[in-house]
Amino acid sequence: PVPPSSMPTGACGGGDGGGGAAAADTSGGALPAGCDCWGVAAAAAASAAGRDPSPQRSAPHSEKPPRTRRWYERRRTTRYRGMAMGHPMGAPLPTTLPVADTTDIIYVDAGYTGTIPTEFGQLTALTELSMVGNSLTGTLPTELGNLVSLDDAFNIRLSPLSGTVPTELGKLRNLEGVMCLDTCSLTGVIPSQIGQLIGFSQIIAFSENNLNGPVPTEIGQLKLEMRLYFYSNKLSSSLPTEIGQLSRMTADLALNHNSFTGSLPTQLGQMASMSNSIQISNGRLTGSVPTEIGQLTNMESFLVLTRQSLSGTIPTELGNLVKYESKLYLSHNSLSRAIPTQVGHMDAMRSELRLEHNVLSSSLPSQLGLLTDFESELYLFSNQLCDDLPTQVQAISLNMDSFLATKGNSFGTVCGWIDDARFPDLGTTDTTEIAYNNAYIEGQIPTEMGLFTKVTSLELAANILTGSIPTQLGQLPLRSSFQVWANMLSSKLPTELGRYTLLTSFFSPFSNELIGPLPTELGNLGVLEEEMFVQENCLSGTIPTELGKLGRLIAGFVAYGNWFTGAIPTEIGDLGSAPNPDFDGMVVGFDYDLDFDQNHLSSAIPTELGRLSFFE
Repeated sequence: PVPPSSMPTGACGGGDGGGGAAAADTSGGALPAGCDCWGVAAAAAASAAGRDPSPQRSAPHSEKPPRTRRWYERRRTTRYRGMAMGHPMGAPLPTTLPVADTTDIIYVDAGYTGTIPTEFGQLTALTELSMVGNSLTGTLPTELGNLVSLDDAFNIRLSPLSGTVPTELGKLRNLEGVMCLDTCSLTGVIPSQIGQLIGFSQIIAFSENNLNGPVPTEIGQLKLEMRLYFYSNKLSSSLPTEIGQLSRMTADLALNHNSFTGSLPTQLGQMASMSNSIQISNGRLTGSVPTEIGQLTNMESFLVLTRQSLSGTIPTELGNLVKYESKLYLSHNSLSRAIPTQVGHMDAMRSELRLEHNVLSSSLPSQLGLLTDFESELYLFSNQLCDDLPTQVQAISLNMDSFLATKGNSFGTVCGWIDDARFPDLGTTDTTEIAYNNAYIEGQIPTEMGLFTKVTSLELAANILTGSIPTQLGQLPLRSSFQVWANMLSSKLPTELGRYTLLTSFFSPFSNELIGPLPTELGNLGVLEEEMFVQENCLSGTIPTELGKLGRLIAGFVAYGNWFTGAIPTEIGDLGSAPNPDFDGMVVGFDYDLDFDQNHLSSAIPTELGRLSFFE
């Protein structure tokens, strides 16, 4: 599983937006009895030494009045053991309230135990409440919703609390910076009142709890600019379309490790300001990856949609993400068909393209070789990829730290070929001939035989093949042989066989049960030199005049034992009349074996047949 992008130390880690620093009691008033004042004493010592005692704070989101009191305590566990800052590790949270005008309560890593007093709700001057990394138990008091002056942080993370998120937190409408309740064992639903925090812009973190139910649709009312962390809960139902209204967000939408169902909302494409980290992995989402993902043209890294049940194709629109550099994770889904060639447009990619454990098929696009700066982790294993690994991809893989592609794929086998026990040893991409004459093969010719792009010779003669000649066989780049004679093939001769423009010999579908006309497209076999054998079938109609274009045919035009009618075309006299480069460009002429016997031909024998050389 992919972790969320790293959270800055002060994001939810402590007070002051940066983990906190010892703060001065600038009012000069007395501290309540029983409260530790280690932070104040340190500031006083600094002031006595002539140093500035005030903490270094990040720039505020808006002008705020000066703070009168800051209540600070932080345990530095790497330096102090057992006793520290005036109280033992595991001491209960102080029950004596600070003075009413206190603006900050910051107990960070102080090791406090016990419950949060409901009386904290009376400190209405608070602008920051940070109690991070303690061992607090019990529930969050609803009275905390009275802290309406909070504007910087409401940060109570990393404690074993229980109960629900109070709906009253929706009253904290002045809060702009941080609301962190992550890693607290909270249960129940995310309250819809969260949508009332209309001034909120920085961080909402409810991650690593036991929250359930849906993400409230009111989430779309927020003006959040970054960091919405709901990961590692038990959230369910479908993702709200209103999530697309978070169009101000620039980074860190983390919804991974939940139980969302339904499909990814197309409205994700409206979050066009996002540059980093959309993580919606490890759930139960179905449907396709929306094409609108291609509208996230500012994305540079961390688009993580792994371990769902997504199906369909990888959108071609991914090619629009030309700024994308690393960590595109679509692995462990059910994505299918081909990897789009447009992925090659993402030429800023440097690392971590993860497509493993899907059902991607077809050949790997050579355009992946355009990712010339790719350095590590191109993972394609455990799919159904086939054909040869493109040389362009092999070239860039030489410079990668990690390239995993072959395991669990079928590189080196013809895409689409289904193993057939009748044709042993057939299926590799380097197959150049299909040779199974006299092999006692029964059944039909597989249409997938048309997928062998390097086959120059097809020999299936003298078997017990039935059915039709697949039109897909017209895709083969045959050069030396098309032999399907002496079978029980029926139906028509496919017109697609006219694509054998490189075939030089043996066009032989004779002795079958073929019907219909002789395709005129066979006149395109202009380099055929011997054997146009179509005899002993049930072919009918007239003999095409286009066959007169077989100007290099010098031997064997045999068509007897059919049902041809009409006249013998005068163009037959042109057989063998073309210059033949195999004989230094000489015109060889048609030498022998012209047989139209046992048909229903009529009319006179054309005088043009006298041009055929064997008559001379």
